[in-house]
Amino acid sequence: MDNQAARSKMNPWFILIIILLATTAAPLAMFKVPTVMPNIMAEFNLNAAQGGFVFSFFSLIPIFISIPAGIIVAKFGNWKLGLIALICLVIGSLIGVYSNSLTPMLMSRAIEGFAMTMLATIGPNIVAQLFSPEQRGKAMGIFLCYIALGQTVMFNAAPSIIASFGWRGVWWFTAIYSLLFIILWFLFLRNVDSPTNQATGEAAEKLPFGQVIKNMDIWIITLVFCMFMVSLQGVMIFLPTFLAKVKGMEMGTATQLSGLIGLIGLFTLVLAGTLSDKLKSRKWLTVVLMIISGLVYASIPNFPASIVIAIVLVGIFPNMVPPVIFTGASEVVDDPRTMGLAMGILTTGQFIGLFMSTLLFGMFVDTLGWTQAYYFAAAVSIFGGLLMIGVRKISR
Repeated sequence: MDNQAARSKMNPWFILIIILLATTAAPLAMFKVPTVMPNIMAEFNLNAAQGGFVFSFFSLIPIFISIPAGIIVAKFGNWKLGLIALICLVIGSLIGVYSNSLTPMLMSRAIEGFAMTMLATIGPNIVAQLFSPEQRGKAMGIFLCYIALGQTVMFNAAPSIIASFGWRGVWWFTAIYSLLFIILWFLFLRNVDSPTNQATGEAAEKLPFGQVIKNMDIWIITLVFCMFMVSLQGVMIFLPTFLAKVKGMEMGTATQLSGLIGLIGLFTLVLAGTLSDKLKSRKWLTVVLMIISGLVYASIPNFPASIVIAIVLVGIFPNMVPPVIFTGASEVVDDPRTMGLAMGILTTGQFIGLFMSTLLFGMFVDTLGWTQAYYFAAAVSIFGGLLMIGVRKISR
C-alpha cells in the first residue's frame, strides 16, 4: 500500500490524539524543573538566579532554532523529525537523571528545548494537513491543549513521584513517557506525511521558502502572537505574587487559584477552535478576543475581593486566542510544502514573547507598580489585536 493510500485510511482524530499526547512530553519536560527547584538548588548548590536559569534556559533554545526547524521539517517530513524529537526528550531526561552539577543539567535542558521546538513546529503542521478548513480550528484547539495538559499533569504528579523516588524520579517519568510515544509514533504516524506537502532530494532544494519569508501576513500574525504571549504570560507568571502581596492571599491559595487558568484553558482552547470553524472567522475573532483579553487584564488590579471572577475570565478569553492564530497562520501559506517554515516563524514569535513577558511585566512592577503593569499588558493585547486587521489573505 503506498503512502497516499495509507493516509486515506487513517482516522485523523485518532492521529490527532496521538500527536497531542506525544507532544505533551515536551511541556512535561519543560515544567518538571519548577516542581523540584528546591531539591536541585540544594543538591547542586545553586542560588535563586541559577535555579531560575535552569528553567528559562529551556525556552531560550526555540528562539534561535524554530525557523531552521521549520525548514528541516519541510525537507525531511513530520514522521522522521517527530521521532528524533521524542528520542531527544529521552536523551535529555537521562542526562538530567545522572547530572551532578549545573553544566550537564543545562545540556539536558538544551536538548529538551530542541525537542520542544521540533514538536511545536510539527504538531500544527500535521493538523493543518490532516483536517479540512471546516474542521481545522477545532482540531488545532484540541492539539494546543498540550502545554496546559503537560503543565497540569506534571504539577499534580510530581509531588507523589518525588515522595517515592526523589527528584530524579521526575526525570525518569518524562524519559519513560517519551519512550512510550516513540513506539506509538513509529507505529501509527509512518504515513502521516502527504506527498504533496513534503519534498525530498532535488525537489527539497527548490522549495519556495522565499515566498514564506516575503509573506507579510505570516510576519504580522507572528508579531500579533508575540504580543499575545507578552501580555498573557506576564499576567499569569506574576499572578500568584500579585494575589499574595497585593490582595493578601496565602501563597498556596494564590498558586492554586492561578492554576485555574490552565485548567479552564483545556476547555476554552477547544471551544475557540470550534467557534472559529462555525463562524468561518480567524482574523476578526482574534481581534475581538485580544481586545476583550486586554480589558480583562486591566480589570485585575481593580477587582474587589472576589477576584476569582477575574481569574476565570483570564482562563476563558486569552486561552481562546492560540488555536485561532495557528489556524489563521496555516491558511495564509501559498504552498503547503512550506507550512513547516511558517509554523517555525510563528513558534519563534511565541517564545520571544514568552521570554520577554516576565522581563517587561517585572520592569513595570518595579518602576511604576502593579496597576500600571496590568495596564501595560492590556495595552499590548489590544494593540496586538488591532494589528491583526492588517492580515490581507484572511478576509474574515
